[in-house]
Amino acid sequence: MIPVRGEARIPDGVLSEAKRLSAPSRDGKWISLMDAMKVKLACTAHLPVPEAFSVYAGLMGLDDSIGIRTIPIRGLCDAIEKDGEMLALIEPGGRHFECRAPMVIGPANTSSLGGRIRRVVAGRIDNAIVHSRTGAFTRNGELVMDVQGDELDAVPAELAFDPVIFDRQGGMATCLDDSHPGRLRHMREAWSLLGINSVSFGHWIVEQLLQFIAGMDIPEFQGVPLLVDENIPPQHLQSLELLGAGRFQIVTVPRGQRVAVESLYVVTNFPFAPHLLRTDRGVDASHFVCGMDTVARLFAKAGARVDALLESPASSPRGKLFWARVTGRHRKIDNFAPVESYLSQLGCVKYYPEQLEFGDQVRLIRSADRIVVQNGSASHALLFARPGTEVVMLSHPALPFMAIYAEILAQLGIDFRIVTGPFTRKGETYLDQYDYEITLQRLDEVIGHWFD
Repeated sequence: MIPVRGEARIPDGVLSEAKRLSAPSRDGKWISLMDAMKVKLACTAHLPVPEAFSVYAGLMGLDDSIGIRTIPIRGLCDAIEKDGEMLALIEPGGRHFECRAPMVIGPANTSSLGGRIRRVVAGRIDNAIVHSRTGAFTRNGELVMDVQGDELDAVPAELAFDPVIFDRQGGMATCLDDSHPGRLRHMREAWSLLGINSVSFGHWIVEQLLQFIAGMDIPEFQGVPLLVDENIPPQHLQSLELLGAGRFQIVTVPRGQRVAVESLYVVTNFPFAPHLLRTDRGVDASHFVCGMDTVARLFAKAGARVDALLESPASSPRGKLFWARVTGRHRKIDNFAPVESYLSQLGCVKYYPEQLEFGDQVRLIRSADRIVVQNGSASHALLFARPGTEVVMLSHPALPFMAIYAEILAQLGIDFRIVTGPFTRKGETYLDQYDYEITLQRLDEVIGHWFD
């Protein structure tokens, strides 16, 4: 590749790694948002923004239709209420909510969390351009994002992870600006469920799917086509098809495509959902507190609807499950084999959720009265569990945000406890992704009474 002016001012090791990460994109292939962010940061850390973009464009093989422009960031809720039409006030916001600390057996750094909750609205706004793999959209020379108050400054979010954002300076964002007409689709109306982490089950459940549950019965939203990212896991599409019961057309948006929507329908997030924290060390978790009672009410409503749709009455037999995590991934239990053997003797049937269709996941969860689950995003399926279900999570000790999840389960009437064990392997950036082991004696003290 021909060197671009400015490359010489990037340290050799940094530039070499950026070239390695970006190589597939120069061959016309997509790279992960994580790798694209690393290439952006390699450039912006050493060069002024115009030169940094010139180097980035060369590394990524971008065509001449893609440039940059710096525009103000505007909050989504503010844009809807001042420039659009609010169709439903789902959560007024502003009230203080206290999330109780979960019961933990073993070492842990968890505690109760209190914070002021966000305002949640459903509404419509005209003449917006949405982009694949992000909930942000551009409109009238502004970048509209789901942020409120001081969230962007109070939390160490890395906005360069967003495929539309190249760099951020205070309340301004330098955005990638694509003028190629072949990558722009036009629609009269659409409901956007696009998002950076739409590929992650945990985020999907408490972001896009929760937005859908909150808005699916609002009269003005009926029949509006849903925009979702192409290549999201099939379970995510299945969740919309199941709960939507065929009432909504689903339109997939490929990577790199934009959609100009005359009337855009949106529901704001319940929690603040920055899509990449630079680190989870020392983060003030109170910024992620939301209206847990409202969230629980919506999941209870969705669970009742699933019972009707899947014809699984509340009187159906209950069982014991082990909601397991594939052992080759991070945040794994190093002594998985003896833990699995113990749970099998206890009568817990093991499932890997990602191998199941969404409807089967929910049916199993709602038919169980005792569940052991590994810490991981698949545990969010437990938000569909019935009141009275006993849930025990297996986890490492790093649980600074766990009170938020535990409070939703408490609001749903679910008996939730966590058994923790020591770290076995650690990294540098995210405590949450470290491996650990579970002491069988401690586990037996908690659930040994499950033996029949």
